[in-house]
Amino acid sequence: MDIDKVASFMAGHARLLDRRRFELLMGEGDPAGTLAALEGYRNADGGYGWGLEPDLRSPESQPGSALHAFEVFEQAPSPVRPSCATGCRR
Repeated sequence: MDIDKVASFMAGHARLLDRRRFELLMGEGDPAGTLAALEGYRNADGGYGWGLEPDLRSPESQPGSALHAFEVFEQAPSPVRPSCATGCRR
C-alpha cells in the first residue's frame, strides 16, 4: 500500500472528520481536532446525525451515527475527563 497516495486521496476527497482520523492513525493528528470535527455532526439532543454515518444522511439522531461517534471517541480519547461533581455512579 502506498501511504503517500492514500494521504493524497484523503486530502482531496475525504470529509474533514475522516482526514482527522487518518492523521491520528498515522501518528500525526490531534485528538482535540478530531473531536472538534465530530462535534459538527452532533444534535441538540446529544445524538449524532447529519450524515456522520455516510449511509444515513438524515439530520435526525440515528443509532448508526451514535455507533460511528463511539468509534471516534475510542480513537481520539478526550484529554479532559468529566468530573463526578454531579454524581457519578461507579
